[in-house]
Amino acid sequence: MIYHAYELYPEQVVAGLLALLEQGKKVPFGAEAMLRMSDVVIDEGPLADCVLKHTGDGRDAAIAASIVGPKTVRNLIDQMFDLDTRIYDESLDDEYHQITNLISVGNIRSFAEAILERSNTEDPNQISNLAHLNLAVWRSC
Repeated sequence: MIYHAYELYPEQVVAGLLALLEQGKKVPFGAEAMLRMSDVVIDEGPLADCVLKHTGDGRDAAIAASIVGPKTVRNLIDQMFDLDTRIYDESLDDEYHQITNLISVGNIRSFAEAILERSNTEDPNQISNLAHLNLAVWRSC
């Protein structure tokens, strides 16, 4: 039913899905695909905060991550780099992988822009992390 509504009124359905996500409510199965097909890119507000703070259930955070912009992806990459310097603490391992997963399900254009801004790094650990992240993103496409 939602697919039929999306075919007729894509902008209104996307707006409704965004409102549900912002309110912390469950969205229907297939919402991520509809949001990905839209031109919506969000770098501020409750959805970007949800992704950056890793709040909400995993599914909703991943759906929100699919529409965040390059600023949010850059911030996630910075969080990943920060965690990598402290990865010896096993309690941070889950958070590191959660961040990697959020980035890998995100908007490919936002990821490309964010990763290109990091392309001048000379830090071997950051280069390794960016390569790993690049592979994870391309696998999810």
